[in-house]
Amino acid sequence: MKHTPGEWNCDMMPGYIFSTIDGDEVLIAKLSDVGPLDELTANARLITAAPELLEACKLAVAEAEMYLGSEDFSAADAEVMFRNVFNTARAAIAKTEGA
Repeated sequence: MKHTPGEWNCDMMPGYIFSTIDGDEVLIAKLSDVGPLDELTANARLITAAPELLEACKLAVAEAEMYLGSEDFSAADAEVMFRNVFNTARAAIAKTEGA
């Protein structure tokens, strides 16, 4: 099963998570409106970052499998791999934290 494609966005008022596909907004989720606004906002950011977080995890696993499965992997290759994983994960975390 695949998730709804595209970048996920949030409209905090009225609290919908949506993706825009071919110019049409597709509803992903309706957020609760009960609780402190800062907590609701953090939840919304975490949900909208889900595709990027998944991509970062997939990249980390793929890169680690390539590294662990190769006897010809150099230190330079490892540095490039780790920077790629690090930058992807950092971007997903920043989106989650609203930075």
